[in-house]
Amino acid sequence: MDIKSINFVQNFKKMMPKNRFYLYISFLFISILIIFQSINYVENEGFNPSDDGVIIAQSYRLLNGEIPHKDFISIRPVVSAYLHAIYFNLPFPLEATARWFVILEFFAISLFWIFVLFSTFKLKYKQKYNYEITFLSLLLFAFILNLSFYNLFPCTTIDAILFSVLGFSLILSIFKEYLANKDIVKISFGLLFFSIASLTRQNFALITIIAFAFTGFQLFRKKSYKILIICFLIGLLPFLLYLILLIKNDTLTLFLNQMNGRTELFQTGVLAYAKSFINSGLLILNIALIGAVIYYKYRRQKNKTANLIELFKKIMASVVLLYSILTLFFSVIIFFSGITELFSYSFDMFWILAIFVFAVLLLFSLTLKQKTVLLFAVFLSWTSSISLGDNAPVFVIGILASTILYLLFTLAYLTKLRFKYPIKEQKGIIVFSVFVLIVFILSIFAQRKHNYRDLSASELKCNIGEIIPAFGNIKTNPVTFEYLKEIKFLYDSLNAKDKFVVVPNNAAIYPLLKSKNPFPLDWPQPAEYVGNENYLKDKLKEIIGNSEIYILIDKYNSKLMSEKLELIDYNQYDYFNLIFENSEEIYLNSKYFRAFRTK
Repeated sequence: MDIKSINFVQNFKKMMPKNRFYLYISFLFISILIIFQSINYVENEGFNPSDDGVIIAQSYRLLNGEIPHKDFISIRPVVSAYLHAIYFNLPFPLEATARWFVILEFFAISLFWIFVLFSTFKLKYKQKYNYEITFLSLLLFAFILNLSFYNLFPCTTIDAILFSVLGFSLILSIFKEYLANKDIVKISFGLLFFSIASLTRQNFALITIIAFAFTGFQLFRKKSYKILIICFLIGLLPFLLYLILLIKNDTLTLFLNQMNGRTELFQTGVLAYAKSFINSGLLILNIALIGAVIYYKYRRQKNKTANLIELFKKIMASVVLLYSILTLFFSVIIFFSGITELFSYSFDMFWILAIFVFAVLLLFSLTLKQKTVLLFAVFLSWTSSISLGDNAPVFVIGILASTILYLLFTLAYLTKLRFKYPIKEQKGIIVFSVFVLIVFILSIFAQRKHNYRDLSASELKCNIGEIIPAFGNIKTNPVTFEYLKEIKFLYDSLNAKDKFVVVPNNAAIYPLLKSKNPFPLDWPQPAEYVGNENYLKDKLKEIIGNSEIYILIDKYNSKLMSEKLELIDYNQYDYFNLIFENSEEIYLNSKYFRAFRTK
């Protein structure tokens, strides 16, 4: 090797990051993207003309200068719409781009969370590469389970989870004895990201309030009053900016009215969880573990004999092994399940984590940081499920499963639990890595079989990008294809740009066609304007009375059309009568729609 070659190698080594970890993570992510692209992962997800596109439809309104909460109704703050507006400036098909962004979001969520686990519960590995393989395997495991089970389109819940996890990973600097300037910056931006999370979906305000209160308490305890003020001022900046936006546009009252329309906390956050606990197939096991933990805690306070401790270790070894097997089992069986079983298994994972966290907090001496991380995982999972539509922790299955496994491994390591057939570190890591690869392969096949409100990939014969290029090469079933084709035909034949509405679904159609929606709601389902019924009717009366608009009303429930053509019950939509009374019907010999023109 000549001198120039030697110098090149030496310079290259200097350019390499000190922590090669980032290279491995980048390689993993790029490999996933290449695999997904080669198997048309995004395109084979299918398409359903219901809630897909709600966020980008709002983004399109904002880009057209509409005022949120005034020109259009939103029962959630619209920060997600600002975030996803970036797609419109990219030279790629809009719908496909949005889906790739969601994949990126889920990878980021998984990455930040695994970093939190590994930096909080530090295990000693015999070889450095064992640590790296374990990290990457658990990262891939969390990513697969976070991504694979529900919709692959922009969603306020996914955005809120991302900003919450990112914010939490940053405010963990609060546990350092001495706060350097970079730690103050991290804490400040951590609180800022929590604020953004609650401005994407308002039920995350609960977790944001706790984050601010906890941070404030820790800084107050350290007598870091100036730092507290700085962190809070920066952290509250998103709220301040949103408040200024509301006041400037004279929409503060409208915002408050639209936010207060849904009161679902008890129904979805308490009642649903109580039912899931009682109906769980693990009910007896969960109750037995809770009872055993309380009993041991009581006995240990009175009797600290070696026999009792040894008995407890044997019991804990069995529990760790059993819950590990259950978590791995759920991580596989869930790919072969329908939507009902998916919700059920996600609740089971939640209760496994919640009960085990309860046991660990009660019986083991953990640092405050470790306790905080465990409680955050439980509370984040609970918060993410508070929704009338997606009332289960389906978006955080990867967080649940990875936390359960890592907590169990940590517990077994720290307490030196003895198993009948112990597995050596390296063999255990290899077995888990192979298992994760198998799960990854299963996830690809499962994604092709179970699509959100569409048929399996093998039955998606039609490329809807042929109808509207902004879809990219996304495929769907023949019925939905013909349905969308009819929308495009009527849109063109009526020359209806910017004066065209399809109800009660099809939120995505407006940004994809680049046609402004004259109505004040893109997905006018009752749950999307609850508490604002009169405001919606008043807006519609004004719009219908003063504008020429073509309105297409579904004959069939487009949510279900991939499986069956079921007539819509028009009585579900109180604003339909207003359309019927104030417009004339146009008879276009349409299979899927009734068409109206405003008078």
